[in-house]
Amino acid sequence: MKRLVSSILVSFLLCTSCVKEERGCCPCYLILDFDDLIGQGVYREAIATLSPSTDRTLYQQKISIGKYEGRGYEIRVPKELVQASVICGFKNVNFTGDRITVPYNEQSDPVMAFGVERVITGERDTLQVTLHKQFCNVDFKISGLDTRTEFPYELRVSAECNGLRLPDLSPLTGGFSATAVEDETQNLSLRVPRQQRNILAMEVLDKRDGHIYSVNLGEMLDDLNYDWNKADLDDLALIVDFVQMSVEVELVPWDKNYDYETIDI
Repeated sequence: MKRLVSSILVSFLLCTSCVKEERGCCPCYLILDFDDLIGQGVYREAIATLSPSTDRTLYQQKISIGKYEGRGYEIRVPKELVQASVICGFKNVNFTGDRITVPYNEQSDPVMAFGVERVITGERDTLQVTLHKQFCNVDFKISGLDTRTEFPYELRVSAECNGLRLPDLSPLTGGFSATAVEDETQNLSLRVPRQQRNILAMEVLDKRDGHIYSVNLGEMLDDLNYDWNKADLDDLALIVDFVQMSVEVELVPWDKNYDYETIDI
């Protein structure tokens, strides 16, 4: 009985300490609300990353979001400025501490993410998780070649950022390079991760003789006013004419209703 009384007394003292002292020192529960995401039925898992402003301690957890329908996922955080992010659509990216990176010679995963910076003040604070598109899908439209023969070229895009820093979702400087592959519609395409600026290049490799043709995509994207800071990145279509040996670029606004890929981990 004495043990029971002692535990109750300690619990009471812990509770009242937040009343007597400044309430900013008391923790808060940050709740990630996945209900809208669960209703879409596209993703089953997410990775949440949180970092308070004072000590920059990184909290990172893989979450099976279906378990938290109707109640949210709770994380205990201090009452201060907190950065939080949620990542979905990951498959081949590398997670290393506070960053995710795309392996060299691979296209980006169709990463969708939510990020917010919030000053925590109450006992409970809820964040509605709304994902935004962190990649640019590049479709290649080929003309001037006999489609009945094997495609004799390799199409490659390179850029200066290869990932995202967590949890603020800022582009991470590093070499990116990927070769176009056939998608489910037999068209050539690849995905480029979010960039800081229009520093991109396209290479056309002639597999018959090894000759490489280079195209400065960055200048063409400048002319189109392509914006890497948009919450949801637009897509691109590259029209490659092998008769004129020319490349044109079209900006393709993103269709929010289009499901690029359903990934199960």
